[in-house]
Amino acid sequence: MSSDQNGRGGQTPGTTPTERPLHEREAELDAAEHAVSRLCRKFAAGGTEIGEVLLFSGPGGMGKTSLLDQVRRLAGLRPKCTVLFARGGERQRNEPFHVLRQLLQPVLGALSANERNEVFGGWYGIVGPAIGLVPPSDELEPLDPQGVRDGLDFVFTQLAPRFAPLVLVVDDLHWADQESLGWLASFAVRSRELPVLLVLAYRDEFDHPAQLLRQQIEGIARYRHELRRLTPDTVADIVRAELGEHADDAFCRQVWAVTGGIPFDIGALLREVRDQGLEASEENARELHDLAAAARGETLQHWLDKLGPTTLHFAWACALLGTDIRQPLAATIAGQGPDQADDSVRKLRKQRVLTSQPNGRLEFVHPRPHLRHPVRDRRRAAPAGRRPRGPARRRTAGGGGDRARPVPGRPRARPRPGRPRCRAAPRRPPGGRRGVPLPGDRTRPELRRGRPAHPRPARARPGQLAPQPAAHADQGGAQPG
Repeated sequence: MSSDQNGRGGQTPGTTPTERPLHEREAELDAAEHAVSRLCRKFAAGGTEIGEVLLFSGPGGMGKTSLLDQVRRLAGLRPKCTVLFARGGERQRNEPFHVLRQLLQPVLGALSANERNEVFGGWYGIVGPAIGLVPPSDELEPLDPQGVRDGLDFVFTQLAPRFAPLVLVVDDLHWADQESLGWLASFAVRSRELPVLLVLAYRDEFDHPAQLLRQQIEGIARYRHELRRLTPDTVADIVRAELGEHADDAFCRQVWAVTGGIPFDIGALLREVRDQGLEASEENARELHDLAAAARGETLQHWLDKLGPTTLHFAWACALLGTDIRQPLAATIAGQGPDQADDSVRKLRKQRVLTSQPNGRLEFVHPRPHLRHPVRDRRRAAPAGRRPRGPARRRTAGGGGDRARPVPGRPRARPRPGRPRCRAAPRRPPGGRRGVPLPGDRTRPELRRGRPAHPRPARARPGQLAPQPAAHADQGGAQPG
């Protein structure tokens, strides 16, 4: 029987919004279905070097996560096909091997002692702590990124034949940590030598060091699909399916215009229209612009009005946990009981912020960044008098920068009586020479910032006598002849 080793396989019908039909994604679904069928068929015929790489790219909200859910469901329906899944986390980008732990820990942790010895060989002391199978300690070898990558290469060559055909699915690859991304890029080169299908989805939001790894993966991939925006005709079909066949053409066209054909924004806008009880007529088309801005959740006030403070705190707790969300832990962070947590999960699932998995865990699937940055949004929404005074604010108040603000409670520095704040630099007289300081000259570096405007005494160059000061006219000194 097929299995999803991390418990994140095909969704239960009717439990998540991702079960809705995918519009204008027939080519991508056909490519995924053919890739899975080809892998299973060749493996059943005795093939081993049959691996492929399948890529899906596009901006946020284009349906990449929903597409990967369908890929996992298709692979899970195949007999003896193993599906491994992982997701990059924006808050876990600096956590080494975070994606690989999600990907491999379930299947490696389920091995018996004899199987573990055969799969790991002598690499258990290096790979085990990196994957999270054993806690790091002084008795084990220190964590070496290159050693971990070499050990993972050996482990996977032993692991793939045992669970073949094997489908590896990674979502949000652009948020993968550098160590996992580097190993996946090198593994993509060797994937053709194994019975493995590697399916990756990402946005074009890689950090500069990761751009070369992305280009390496794209150069190896045989099938690459960039998800496009939906056409006006398809958007009209979606609107009429959600709001009724009586929806006007002008209303449908305006829905496409304000959302840009992005599937996630279209669904959010239609839910907002339905909640407002707005009639899908030409007269109400002008109100869609403001509704679309509110439906995207661009402000904290929108989520407060939509969810309430209790549910919003639970969403922030899930955002902090990233990709490994357990409802009891999120409820503890948010300070909620079991009943409140259940109500929060129900509301967040309705707004397509969270999805529930068969193993009881939650996934944060909202593509917009506004709910993923709770600390930033809370500071932005806080009143000016209640914002925390961190080191950056103290620097600004204490004099850092050109336009520093005074520290509250400290008297402002005032100029002395009869003394101007600043003195204008006198202009150089016409007879002045470049490099020769004149009285009142404030253009030279040594005469700036209020220093006395007196010329420096002349100095002798090497091999010359020091010049003598000129005699004053009132002393009547004799000039040398």
